[in-house]
Amino acid sequence: MDYNLPDYERLDHRQHFAVGTLVGASALAGLMALDPDASLPKRILVPIAAALLAGAVKEAMDQRDPDNHTCETGDLFSTGLGGVAVSLSFSWSL
Repeated sequence: MDYNLPDYERLDHRQHFAVGTLVGASALAGLMALDPDASLPKRILVPIAAALLAGAVKEAMDQRDPDNHTCETGDLFSTGLGGVAVSLSFSWSL
């Protein structure tokens, strides 16, 4: 963790990570509801892809309103990392 970041940026990255985990977990739950026999690669990739998609959409929205929001790759990375956490935590246990 980069402790040189201001407090609000660290909180922002944590919030992006939390949203990434929620989106990733929702995507994985949806996948398992639709395809209980989904392959391991699919169970690994779907939460990550869903979190990255959510992060990319959020950053695209931020870019459209530069007066009130900033588009940051760190936010996208943090959101995607939430999907990775879900993928590594739950994909093997299903």
